[in-house]
Amino acid sequence: MKHFGFAGNGWLLCLVSLLIFFATSASADYEQAQSLLRSQKVHDRLEGVKLLEGMTDPAAVDLLTGALDDSSDKVRSAAVKALGNVNQPGAVKGLAKALADRRAEIRMDAVISLCQKSGPERLEPLSQALDDKEVLIRAEAVKGLAAAGTKETIPGLSKASADKDRDIRLNAVQGLSKIGDPSCVPALAKAVQDPELEVRQQAVAGLGKIGVRDTFKPLLVSAIHDPVSGARLAAVNELALIGDESIAASLSIALKDPAPIVRTAAVGALGLIGGSASVRALGEAIYDIAVPVRRSAAAALGGLGSTDSIKSLTFALRNEKDPYVLSSLATALGDIGNKAAIPALMEAASKAGIKESDAIYQAVEILIKNNRNKPEAVPVKKEESPQTPVVAAPAPAKTPAPQPQPRPTAPAAKSAVPPQKAPPAAAPATAKTAAPGKKPPVKHKIKVDVP
Repeated sequence: MKHFGFAGNGWLLCLVSLLIFFATSASADYEQAQSLLRSQKVHDRLEGVKLLEGMTDPAAVDLLTGALDDSSDKVRSAAVKALGNVNQPGAVKGLAKALADRRAEIRMDAVISLCQKSGPERLEPLSQALDDKEVLIRAEAVKGLAAAGTKETIPGLSKASADKDRDIRLNAVQGLSKIGDPSCVPALAKAVQDPELEVRQQAVAGLGKIGVRDTFKPLLVSAIHDPVSGARLAAVNELALIGDESIAASLSIALKDPAPIVRTAAVGALGLIGGSASVRALGEAIYDIAVPVRRSAAAALGGLGSTDSIKSLTFALRNEKDPYVLSSLATALGDIGNKAAIPALMEAASKAGIKESDAIYQAVEILIKNNRNKPEAVPVKKEESPQTPVVAAPAPAKTPAPQPQPRPTAPAAKSAVPPQKAPPAAAPATAKTAAPGKKPPVKHKIKVDVP
């Protein structure tokens, strides 16, 4: 045990000695670097910067920051790179100072070093770099802000979204879309009118991701006024996912778009949004010159199920020539479920071909079944009232049945019938003896008839 304790103390002494050595060595390197930086020779000052590189002492950071004022471009550039490798808050301040260097290469090195940092203190200097006159430096700063992706970068990215350079604007809009915060809407709303298509499309995607009501207006601007049909289509699709009835009237303008694919997308969007304004707009879309638009409008009206669209659908059904649209119109009327459409369906079926008439007859069948089943709930109660007498009828039938059977004395009844014939013959006698009205005169009556 004593030996072990001695060995442990020995290692401890060795460790302390190493620490003292390195501390002494670092102190010596610092003093040497400080001395070299005061040299008149550029080579010596470069050696001094190299000695400070990697030191975590705040005093070393201060020396490197001071080297940014060196007259030699090489020394200043070396100092910037050294500050990039130092994990001290003071290093960011030194790099921010380097952003004002007269050499673009040094400013670029400073921006690259700031992008490699991870602390939030680097974001403000990167935002300042967006004012640099060099496009490449601004582009690198935007990439750093977009990579950070925090709310603190929104002001800088919003500023960059209006930059003169196309790539800078695109990177800025992509960064704002990635953040997806409502405070990004103003910058993205301006970006939907950017001269570059890719920037506009990215702005539309970002607004759709945010999805608040403030995004409706810029998306409508893109859906209606963008010069490229692909961008209009993207805006309409985004509105279909996030829109509500408040935009139905404005979105219906897209039903007049010159591109059928945009009109078809607008029909689908209105079908998802719903409401009376959507029903009215879709009621006009079923007369579109493009078959896909008419079919989509009919399907959307059937899905909404509003009886307000029956008149439009039946009128279109009587005038439609395309077999596929006929089938869609018939299916829509069947989905709505109002029997008032049956005459128009039957008329259309008589004019349609075999394939489309099948869909029409199927819609008629659905309408008949649905309208037949609905009133059955009322007659069920009416059928119970006639059933109650029917159930009670057998009871009275059974009670009289036993009554005639215990009276087998029908012959007695028959024997009682002839006496009914006898009274006419006995009428004269009864006339004479009618006064008494008693049974004894009957015996007297018999005595009179004997002689």
